[in-house]
Amino acid sequence: MTDRELLEAAAKAAGYELFWVITDPMIRCNEPAHPDKTHNLWNPLTDDGDALRLAVRLRLKLNIGTEATFANDTVDGETIHWAREQHAESDPCAATRLAIVRAAAAIGV
Repeated sequence: MTDRELLEAAAKAAGYELFWVITDPMIRCNEPAHPDKTHNLWNPLTDDGDALRLAVRLRLKLNIGTEATFANDTVDGETIHWAREQHAESDPCAATRLAIVRAAAAIGV
């Protein structure tokens, strides 16, 4: 999946309406991602806060290890959608954001 497809599927899972803006791959959502933001641009692939709010909204479970991050959702205690991303040495937060978005996208597909 491309970044755009991942973001579209993740936004669908979260119940956001999408409006693509010129600065691809930013998404303009139908609601502000956070009350302190003056705009409603949303990209959980690049913004830690957007990724965390997405994980909370979808009630994803995160397991952040020393080498990888796992993100998943469960139904009746059974894992349904999941993603695992290996940590890059310089930016383990990027792997965590990507795991969240991939798990969310799996829900939204």
